[in-house]
Amino acid sequence: MVSSRVLVVFSIVAAIVSTTLAKEFIVGDEVGWIKGYNYNTWAKNKDFRVGDTLVFKYLAGSHNVWKVNGSTEFKDCKTPPPPNKALTTGNDIITLATSGVKWYICGFPEHCEYGQKLAIFVRPQAALPPSYMAPALAPTQESETLEQESMASSRVLLIFSLVAALVSTTTLAKEFTVGDEAGWTNGFDYQKWAQGKDFMVGDTLVFNYAVGDHNVFKVVNGTLFQNCVKPPANEALTTGKDQIVLGSPGKKWYICGVEKHCAEGQKLAIEVMGSMGPAPSPNSGVKASISKLSMMIIFAMVSLVMIMV
Repeated sequence: MVSSRVLVVFSIVAAIVSTTLAKEFIVGDEVGWIKGYNYNTWAKNKDFRVGDTLVFKYLAGSHNVWKVNGSTEFKDCKTPPPPNKALTTGNDIITLATSGVKWYICGFPEHCEYGQKLAIFVRPQAALPPSYMAPALAPTQESETLEQESMASSRVLLIFSLVAALVSTTTLAKEFTVGDEAGWTNGFDYQKWAQGKDFMVGDTLVFNYAVGDHNVFKVVNGTLFQNCVKPPANEALTTGKDQIVLGSPGKKWYICGVEKHCAEGQKLAIEVMGSMGPAPSPNSGVKASISKLSMMIIFAMVSLVMIMV
């Protein structure tokens, strides 16, 4: 009985933890999916696992995403023949369902040749530590009693590990509304707003403003930031609630490209420190992720209690 209960507990923990540990990778981080970017450097040292998700972000109509089936097609930038189709939404989501090497390219003329291609190696889903496995029971009454006592301690460890795994994926990531109540506007001191804040990899910046009055550009260095030099117009964020996940450490620069707003102070420079936890999904937001995983924690706890009683 004890052995079967522990096996059920293990199955529940394995299912929940494996789902929770799945990661979402924004290809190119803030840069997105564009030509002229080194995606092999971006992918280096990243641990891609079965169940993880790739998100390709780009201006719809300017790029696309093709999955190719081998290194030759990848190297030669050849798109697959029909009935294969390109992904074209500008927010293409690909779940890594199997292990092995995966290849992706942009099918627009010369984009792949200019570096808009990604090759990754996907490993199998991470297994739970062997300590989660239930030991075999001895056939005597005395050893069964000892085993039950041991299982009680193991159950506590299971619950603690489950909660730690779930909480670590969400609660350490923060969401910053740029300018707080003032939002993203001209005539506001954003450097003063950023003082004293700890920006970490995985945190999210939210730029709130009236659509059409402002926009958000990410610039690539301090000189362009200082001189309010804006990138090409198709790189602007314009939704009025632009969310940017901080995908890598280092200096980050943002400006408004409308008229002279940047020169009037509508610009933000921050320093992003190393990650304290996996990055959250930019589509759901940190608050939604915490809410979802809170429900998962409650479900797991209730299931464990029902099984152990």
